[in-house]
Amino acid sequence: MIKPHLSFMTFTIPDAWHGQRILQHFGAVDWQATVFLNGRELGGHRGGYDAFTLDLTPALQPAAPNELVVSVWDPNDQHGTAQVAVGSYFVMRLAGNQPDPKGFTRFLLNGKSPLLFGTLDQGCWPDGIYTCFEEHGSA
Repeated sequence: MIKPHLSFMTFTIPDAWHGQRILQHFGAVDWQATVFLNGRELGGHRGGYDAFTLDLTPALQPAAPNELVVSVWDPNDQHGTAQVAVGSYFVMRLAGNQPDPKGFTRFLLNGKSPLLFGTLDQGCWPDGIYTCFEEHGSA
């Protein structure tokens, strides 16, 4: 049985933030996350590479240190081996390329041109899920 990984963080809310709602944005947690603040469960999320946000306000201690704990469980172990046994798996694919109606060569998978979507060369996603590591984008 794989135990969840726990991440801890202690922080104090600045005086200027008192009386405001305080949100914690998570860019992604793979795979299942449960979030606690000062011992109180605030919520969670399932699914990798999805952003989610939790409101910390109900469990905040305005004038004291706050402890944020994120419990993360992934159905894969430390070596990336899935915990689900697969008896058999067989796939045949046909890959190739062909000009589209405008004359541009397109990649084909099983006779269809799929949308190829992935990280850009600097590790950023074009839709903004993962922002560039530089303030003004990659140069």
